[in-house]
Amino acid sequence: MPEKRKIKITKQKAHKIAVFNILFLTLIAVGCWMIPLFGKTWHVKRWFVLLTPAIKLNLGLWGYSMDYECHKKTFDWQSRFCEWVEGDKNIGTHSYFDLQDWACHIGQSTKQILFRGCDEVIRLNIGSMCVGVAICISLWFMIMGCALSYLYYFAGMSSKRVWNFMTVFFALAPLLQMCALIMYVMLTFDLDNFVDLGILSRMPGAKIVFGSPSGTITFNHAFIGAVCCMFMSFLPAMALFFSGRDKNLESEYSELDYDANNYGTNNEAGLWNSYDDLADQSGMEAGTAGQQQYGSSQQQYDPNQQEQQYDQSQQQFDPNQQQQQYDQSQQQGGYAY
Repeated sequence: MPEKRKIKITKQKAHKIAVFNILFLTLIAVGCWMIPLFGKTWHVKRWFVLLTPAIKLNLGLWGYSMDYECHKKTFDWQSRFCEWVEGDKNIGTHSYFDLQDWACHIGQSTKQILFRGCDEVIRLNIGSMCVGVAICISLWFMIMGCALSYLYYFAGMSSKRVWNFMTVFFALAPLLQMCALIMYVMLTFDLDNFVDLGILSRMPGAKIVFGSPSGTITFNHAFIGAVCCMFMSFLPAMALFFSGRDKNLESEYSELDYDANNYGTNNEAGLWNSYDDLADQSGMEAGTAGQQQYGSSQQQYDPNQQEQQYDQSQQQFDPNQQQQQYDQSQQQGGYAY
């Protein structure tokens, strides 16, 4: 049976891969959320006049827009009338506060006969804003989780507390998004209550003149995209789960006690000193070594000792002694001859 090949990888490289995966998946999830978060098609509701498409109401989290679909009219006079009704003021996105004021004014003016959706529109306004804020908070949780992952693996703050906070942030983000979407579905699953024309919608044959289908699903592209983004928000938490907690890395920093005064620790004072202290300490050591070297050179040079050595050399050299040695060598040479 062949041996399995072992892949060798250092701990630092493994940490880089883990942080890169978490950061990459978080950026993908946050970027995808931008589309439904500011989209205008969470709901799409249509009204018809004489069985012809007349008004399309697009609902988002922060506002609504109305499209009179003038280009879909059958006759020219319908198109001209549609363009006159649409005007310039109805083009673009409007706030839910505008819709709230208009719906409540019509309902109160007609004694709830022609319109009954004031309370429902207020609930739609508050609910949409709460859902949008909850999604923004969940994205903030994911960004904070990325920051804590960097602190845990690279910044020397590896501890069980940082790991727990990081895990909670990544786990809370998709759960908060899920709760927000469920609340939105419960608030807006039936848009007939928000645009209730009162007695006009209950008259026999009234929908032929002007009306909208009832009991239909109006959730549209932005809401479907939000559901997909919610599932994508689980990916950073899964990457963190498979990366695992590094208890050996935590043990390296568990005994360190940070000192706010000199950026050091009580047990290892020389390990975390500031750069200024290290520079001063190295400069003092270099000065002390220089002074010691200069003192040793001064001790080695002694002028009295040099003079004594010169006198000894002069005493060893005696010209008379040299002459006697020469005469003796001549006599020995003459005898030998």
